[in-house]
Amino acid sequence: MPTYREINEKLWKVNKITDKYMGNELVKWMLAHGPDFETALDVGCGNGKDVDFLRGVNKEVAGIELSSVMWKHLKGKANKDYFFLGDACDLPFADDSFDLLYSFEVLEHLPTKEGIQAINEIYRVTRRYFFGTISNRREFHNSFHLNVQSRSWWDGYFRRAGFKLVEVKQFDMVNNWVYCYEK
Repeated sequence: MPTYREINEKLWKVNKITDKYMGNELVKWMLAHGPDFETALDVGCGNGKDVDFLRGVNKEVAGIELSSVMWKHLKGKANKDYFFLGDACDLPFADDSFDLLYSFEVLEHLPTKEGIQAINEIYRVTRRYFFGTISNRREFHNSFHLNVQSRSWWDGYFRRAGFKLVEVKQFDMVNNWVYCYEK
């Protein structure tokens, strides 16, 4: 059985996603509807477009990506010192490093144990907030969604980590739920 790392590599290779993936629509929506922040970490930053967009509106943002396929793409970018190759289950940052950690369509790609571990790491590294989307439907990227759970299941693990739910809204572009938790 392939590891989640191998599945992640396959996801990026199969979809050949480099400069397209969801544009900046979720980030724009986060700026309009999410919490205020100055520093942030994009967990599972993919092509880095969301990080670049936020840096362009004067936010201090870094991105971390597991995929070596996407890492090669990120290394080709100018000012690459704010992109990191790493795992959401073992974030290479000190406790309370960022005002906000955000992640769009990432946690469902981790097996259950690693998904829970990533939530605990997010809690450790954020100073205040987590904002993100988590798919709870198997039909998208069927074999790539390793941990499809209900909203209440995810909420339970965010609460066990120490977060409290601030808001859940439906975001029409991905027909999915957007979560905002506070430490």
